[in-house]
Amino acid sequence: MQLFLTHNKPWDTNYRLEGGDIIYKVSSPWKYVPRKTIIQRMRSPLPGAEKIPVDTSSEPESPLQPEASHDEFEDMAVIEYHLFRASKTRFQSFGTDAKNVWVDELFKTPGGRFKKGEDQVFFGPNGKEYTWRMREGDCELFYFKDRIWTQIATFQRGKLSLFGKSRPAVLNITEENETLRDLILLTFVYLERLRVESDRPSGGVFMGGAAGGGG
Repeated sequence: MQLFLTHNKPWDTNYRLEGGDIIYKVSSPWKYVPRKTIIQRMRSPLPGAEKIPVDTSSEPESPLQPEASHDEFEDMAVIEYHLFRASKTRFQSFGTDAKNVWVDELFKTPGGRFKKGEDQVFFGPNGKEYTWRMREGDCELFYFKDRIWTQIATFQRGKLSLFGKSRPAVLNITEENETLRDLILLTFVYLERLRVESDRPSGGVFMGGAAGGGG
């Protein structure tokens, strides 16, 4: 599966298929304190897709832009980034009730802090460990088993060319791992924003975090 970005920032863009259909909408409005990244997904998933189920019946009103609340999309996750403590997200995680999820519950990161240049390991609903290698160039996601590293997703940055052919940024997910696409997108968006913010002279607007959905 190829998910093409409509803008350069993975945490503030739409993700579409090659044919143009938008599958995910990701926005990071600056008006919110703490900073938030909001992820929406198409209500009608691709055949075989295993979604992180979301129950909005008891949730407060979503802090989404009105234009982003189209009937074809539903809230999947809201990531909160905090400056002096671990970030969090809330989503209805893998069939359980909706809840806040702290970074230590999802990522195998000592102290719940993002460290530039280090591989970021998270746990899937099947209990398996997956590893993101976040770099300034392309990013890669691996599954390690029986001493073998298997690549299951990559992120290729866009290329703007005045003379050659430009290409949009794209998140590639192997066919056999498409059922994990919600979790792959969620962890990628979270980590990439932390990585980019950590490159800023000020150290970014936050210091580490968690992952999940819903304020």
